Amino acid sequence: MNIKQTADASGVSARNIRYYEQAGLLTPARNPENDYRIYTDADVRTLKLIRVLRTLDMPVEDIRAVLSGTLPLTEAAERQRRQRLIVARMAFRRLALLINALYRRNIQRRKEYYETAQSTTTTRTTRMALPPDFVWT
Repeated sequence: MNIKQTADASGVSARNIRYYEQAGLLTPARNPENDYRIYTDADVRTLKLIRVLRTLDMPVEDIRAVLSGTLPLTEAAERQRRQRLIVARMAFRRLALLINALYRRNIQRRKEYYETAQSTTTTRTTRMALPPDFVWT
């Protein structure tokens, strides 16, 4: 298979296939006559696995270790799961801090608004106060 057929079969772009070759994740055979790459069904399966692992945000180094057999897939997946939990926890904490800051800011603004409104009302009431000898009839 050529690179276009392999890209279609694996769902990985030709550009990414070349990148994975440079990264050492894939080593296709070469045609001795023209030095073109020749991909096999095993290469397509490897690319599909790489695509799934990259979808899980697994680093290329870990994928290389999985493909070479030095890191079991289950252990790599567990590492990635833990890393994603740490990232999610940090994002949650930042979001909680932001919500808390916005809440405190909102409370402060309301307090300032009510204080201003109260002082304005007091001033108006003082100015509009009826004389002490006024009688309602």
